[in-house]
Amino acid sequence: LTKQALVPHGIPMPGGRIVESAELYQRDPLARPYVLKPVNEGSSVGVAIVTDEGNHGNPISRDAVGPWQEFDRLLAEPFIRGRELTTAVLGGPNTGERALMVTELRPKSGFYDFDAKYTDGMTEHVCPAQIPAEITEACKAIALRAHQLLGCKGTSRSDFRWDDEQGVDGLFLLEVNTQPGMTPLSLVPEQAKHMGMDYPA
Repeated sequence: LTKQALVPHGIPMPGGRIVESAELYQRDPLARPYVLKPVNEGSSVGVAIVTDEGNHGNPISRDAVGPWQEFDRLLAEPFIRGRELTTAVLGGPNTGERALMVTELRPKSGFYDFDAKYTDGMTEHVCPAQIPAEITEACKAIALRAHQLLGCKGTSRSDFRWDDEQGVDGLFLLEVNTQPGMTPLSLVPEQAKHMGMDYPA
């Protein structure tokens, strides 16, 4: 639904498809490397990156640990090399919306998974991101448009991958978080703080 809503409006998203987990034991749904994630989870729960060099097997083995053992259906998307960026949007149709800023997430190891998100010190937040102005503006514009198209209220947070070797053409919207985290390590409160807003506000 998100992809169908956004792509006609020119918002770049990686092509992906829903797969039955049992299919993975027969063949890969996409060329490797690709990403598998549950269709109904958040916080990067159950995300796996499938590569030729990984230990999942080829095709994926039933015994290999991964989300295919826990979920019947998964979203398969091409893996996009590059940097992890995120942009928060505040407001709704009746209050006006605004995109705050862009944060770059630099996990100390691996990718921005559940542990990296919720364990203090496992991810460096570069806020605001040290990226070209055109990438900052593109992230903010895309996040705001996605927020509006999906009818979000209050707050949302859009996650991006950016292949910095391709300039703005390498920027892809991965997903829109309609209930983003609000913990002390979370990104929306951090961006709001940099914009001069305290947590109660």
